[in-house]
Amino acid sequence: MKKQLSFVIALSLVFGTITPAFAKTNTVNLYEVFSNKKDKYKNEVGSQIYKWSMYLPNDAQIFKSDKANYFSMYTNSYQSNINLEVNRNKYNLTLEDILLRLENNNVFMFDLNDMFSKGKEYSIDIVKDESGQKYIRIVKTNPFYDYYFVDDAAEEYGDFIENRIYISNGYIYNLTVSMNGRFYKQHIEMFNKLISSFKTSFDSKNPYIKELTDTASVDRLYINKTYGYTMLLRPYWKTDTMNFRKQIFKPLYSIDELIGKPEEDSSDVKIQEGISVNVVSSVKSGEKVSDWAKKDIELFKQSYNEKVYEILENKQIKLNGFDAYIFEVRFNTITSKPYVLKNIYIIGNGYKYQIVATILNETYEDSTKKLDYDTMINSFKLEKKYLSTKLGRLISARDLVDMNQTREIKLKKYDFKISVPKSFGSYDEMFSYDDISYRRYDYEDNIKYSDGNLEYINISDMMNRMQLSVFASLSVRDMNEIMKQKLDIYQNDSEVLMGIAKVNIKSTNIDGTEIYRIDKVYDVNRINEFVQEDFGKQYNLEATCNQYQLIIKRGNDLYSISLTLPVANITDKNINTIETIFKSVTIKGSKYGSLNLNWKQRELSEFKSEQSASTEDNK
Repeated sequence: MKKQLSFVIALSLVFGTITPAFAKTNTVNLYEVFSNKKDKYKNEVGSQIYKWSMYLPNDAQIFKSDKANYFSMYTNSYQSNINLEVNRNKYNLTLEDILLRLENNNVFMFDLNDMFSKGKEYSIDIVKDESGQKYIRIVKTNPFYDYYFVDDAAEEYGDFIENRIYISNGYIYNLTVSMNGRFYKQHIEMFNKLISSFKTSFDSKNPYIKELTDTASVDRLYINKTYGYTMLLRPYWKTDTMNFRKQIFKPLYSIDELIGKPEEDSSDVKIQEGISVNVVSSVKSGEKVSDWAKKDIELFKQSYNEKVYEILENKQIKLNGFDAYIFEVRFNTITSKPYVLKNIYIIGNGYKYQIVATILNETYEDSTKKLDYDTMINSFKLEKKYLSTKLGRLISARDLVDMNQTREIKLKKYDFKISVPKSFGSYDEMFSYDDISYRRYDYEDNIKYSDGNLEYINISDMMNRMQLSVFASLSVRDMNEIMKQKLDIYQNDSEVLMGIAKVNIKSTNIDGTEIYRIDKVYDVNRINEFVQEDFGKQYNLEATCNQYQLIIKRGNDLYSISLTLPVANITDKNINTIETIFKSVTIKGSKYGSLNLNWKQRELSEFKSEQSASTEDNK
């Protein structure tokens, strides 16, 4: 029996659901320690944003997400865990719809494939609470105990769990309360009091409700004590981390969520609004903010197609006593969903700081909605007293490396090489508002082998989102058959047939080497005309790519060199880079860019396969 009791205690440390009767009573009350003094007297907890509330035991320990759409609480006096997840009811599901999904074992908001989340249900029903509101009621126990105990012991120690699912206020509320099984048998009324206190409403006038986001509902001053700056945080804005070199600030809720407006944006492409502050590097001797900004702006113009952006502001300013430069651009890279990037360049404290605000156009055009962005950016101050004593020189590789210089890439099993700019395969920071990650693009890490004779390389230039792929393999097939297979995808391509994109094909033959050049090129003007004609359609011009290919067959060696470039990044400089890369291709000592190639223009119709011809006949 002692061994069995020891094992149960060990389980309690893992699951936190069993508290031995002989536990020490002088434990720290986390709720009292980490809450305001006035919160000690509150007996309800909830969210006015997501419109819910429930009973708050005086010994509760609360663990919550910033947005309060996920809430977790433990109370020792009730020996219970409470978990709540709130999600918008995007598809207007009914309780019956949800029950059907649960029955079909589909993953819907909950991890239904988890062996411990289901498997020992006692009751599943749709019932009404005391106010008459319907909900799904699932009574179950934790099947974990059945893996270690015989039936009687499992029933005695197993948690009693009730899962309630409500639909209200345009949200789906998934509430789970679990109580220690032995404790439950003697205190059923306590369990019922706890779970029945849940309401899909929030009384903002009740002074005894602990609002989960009250600490974020007022202006707060953010201080970066490493890189020496401060910025005012507006209500319901947050930062996930503290004192990072690239600090990210984002709103906890959308404007629609704050005012309780149903979500109307059905776009597949989501623009994450927010503000970032990046400490770029140390300042070079004599460097002025205008010089730095203008150099960066010139790189921007070389990287982006002038048809996808509009410059709103471009000038030097003063920001709280420091020289600064503002460059503000409206992007139309996502058709029917414009957004604004506001860049502020600042030099001070011996460092270069860049503030970038990403703002949806509808927010930008509404002075009330835009107020948070203007207030926060205008509050930005450099403070030497907050510089870390450990902070030293920060150099930028981009200041040391000439990105126009080239590097040579070779295959290992084929006599092949190609030259690309140094911007390919370099370290680059991939930034999003949800997380910060670093990826390494190094061509040596991207050489792969398959079946011994297939070799390929994939490398990227993240500045312009250009990607190079090289494939080399053995092939005894006729080049015309190879081209029919490769071009078959374009034969019934709707974008090509509608004139949104064009396919250009040409070929040449020199000293027994056959070469084909295939370009699929989008027409930005035609894309804009198309989406104007049909407002339900949308193009993301940063994901829609032109494709440029060279297909070379020399003996039984077949090479495919492909470069993709997003439509948003089509510029003279980038197109010239592509042509320069192609001209650098060298196979067995022959550099094809230096040869006098006599190109022959070809038509797509020449390469119809029997399959594509049959498909067209059946239309």
